[in-house]
Amino acid sequence: MRSSVVLMPVSSTSVPLLVAAAVVIILLAAVVALVVQLMAARRALANAPAAEPPTPEQAHQALATGVAELLAATRSGGIIASRDGRVLRATSTALTFGLVQGRELTHPELRRVFEQVLTDGQTRESEFESARGPVGAGRLVIGIRVAR
Repeated sequence: MRSSVVLMPVSSTSVPLLVAAAVVIILLAAVVALVVQLMAARRALANAPAAEPPTPEQAHQALATGVAELLAATRSGGIIASRDGRVLRATSTALTFGLVQGRELTHPELRRVFEQVLTDGQTRESEFESARGPVGAGRLVIGIRVAR
């Protein structure tokens, strides 16, 4: 048995139409593949276990370098604390004035204002007196601004 191939002439006006049809088919196949990949990714995200909140140590490590540099550059005191009141960063001035010890806010007025800000989200300013400490006798008036 003999097979034969029949070649048909194609006019010069139908070549661009055939190329355009091939391009459209390729583009449609690419769009379908993209939609399938997006649906698979969405399904994988929906089935993924919920992420656990970071530990205070992880939050401490995640602080932006810029924030740490800003605190280091300021001459006034600065404290960054987590929502549970654990101190994540403190300037040397805040440490010198005794506002922070370890990971805790030490002054009752500072803790009170901090808790109020956490409760309602309103920025607050306050002043309180504190013992001068080991540097000399007397008291210091410390102004604070607490923001969320």
